[in-house]
Amino acid sequence: MYHVFVVSDGTGGTAGRALNAALTQFEGMSVEIKKRPEIRTKEQLRNVVIEAARVDAFIVHTLVSNNLREEMLRIGRELNVETIDIQCCPADIGNN
Repeated sequence: MYHVFVVSDGTGGTAGRALNAALTQFEGMSVEIKKRPEIRTKEQLRNVVIEAARVDAFIVHTLVSNNLREEMLRIGRELNVETIDIQCCPADIGNN
């Protein structure tokens, strides 16, 4: 079984819909999706990435805050968790 975390500083609806659309290409695969909405602090973010690392999950996120996007990338790399930002382009990172 594959594990995917949907992380957002809002409801997670956008990331969830995008993930579900992508998963239609992989019929028959067993995927558990865990939503983690309203993540707004670095501490909350770190806890979610740790949780994802424990189950060898990857993270799809739509974080609006540049600081949180940068932190997601940093913690993901630190804990070897793949993170996919479906909201912004890489050129936006670092431009607070």
